[in-house]
Amino acid sequence: MRDRLGLQCHRTTVGRYLHKEGIHRRIPAVKPLLTEDHRRRRLQFCQENLNRDWSTVVFSDEIIFCTNTDYRRITDRRYGATANIIPNRTTGRTTMGYWGWMTADGPGELVIITDRMNSQQYVDILNNSFIPSYRILYPQSRITFVQDNSAVHASHMVRNYLVQEDYNVIAWPAKSPDLNPIENLRGIMVQKWSTGGPLPNRRENLDTHCRRLWESFRGTDVCKNLVDSMRTRMQSCIDAEGHPIAYW
Repeated sequence: MRDRLGLQCHRTTVGRYLHKEGIHRRIPAVKPLLTEDHRRRRLQFCQENLNRDWSTVVFSDEIIFCTNTDYRRITDRRYGATANIIPNRTTGRTTMGYWGWMTADGPGELVIITDRMNSQQYVDILNNSFIPSYRILYPQSRITFVQDNSAVHASHMVRNYLVQEDYNVIAWPAKSPDLNPIENLRGIMVQKWSTGGPLPNRRENLDTHCRRLWESFRGTDVCKNLVDSMRTRMQSCIDAEGHPIAYW
């Protein structure tokens, strides 16, 4: 590369001198922006749930994947441990959405959802897909359930259904994907996305690829280790006074 003075200088040389001066290459964090109220509610939630037993809690979320996407992250340089935040964006030609759940015992069902899932569709998923598969693992246990604060989840129909079916729904704080271990499960899928063959370029290939990665967690300690980290997550959030933590 040539600078403005017309001097020849290789990029690795520039990088080496920047590193020497404390300007390091980092991947910018993709995190939600928190208001003071978000931060306060997150802090209160973590204080109240620090010693909760999470071993049989169901963590659920909607997950989006795209064809022809390698999910590589943009890097930049900055001083020390300072953090940059970039907007979250999704690229790709064909997008498929899934609803999935996990416990410490492993991943549950992965269900295809529409682009605009409504309350009735969500109730149908819970009633027809989630409950039967959950009862195989936990025949008698009351369901302790984590979901985010999307409009569908908070709808009157869904809330009534959860009450009627005696779900114990944990009041999850808004803007808190870093506290939900299923986000990390998705992150591990992203890390493994481009391994084992070419990237999916059609809808049916995308579905096969997603399910193969999802099923690869069965019989492993991945989900258990993620759930076992919950107390550390809570404590980290308390120490950060409700600000985002490094688990996401």
